[in-house]
Amino acid sequence: MAKEIFAVALLAAMFGGAFFYFSNQERVEAERSNSLRLSGNVDVREVTPAFRQSDRIAEIFAEEGDAVKAGQLLARPDNR
Repeated sequence: MAKEIFAVALLAAMFGGAFFYFSNQERVEAERSNSLRLSGNVDVREVTPAFRQSDRIAEIFAEEGDAVKAGQLLARPDNR
């Protein structure tokens, strides 16, 4: 009797896991189809910061290769 209960519970767990996996796969595929993923490099040869030509940079907050967001402070001029 205990073997039958164990077998039924094991079978129910397997079907539940399969159902969860396949229902989740549909959601993952839908998310992938709605997005565009590109990779590559942006080659910047010259950057002109919004400082006067004679100003020096006091601090740099981002380095080459860092991910930055629009409006993020990248550097601070030396105000001396």
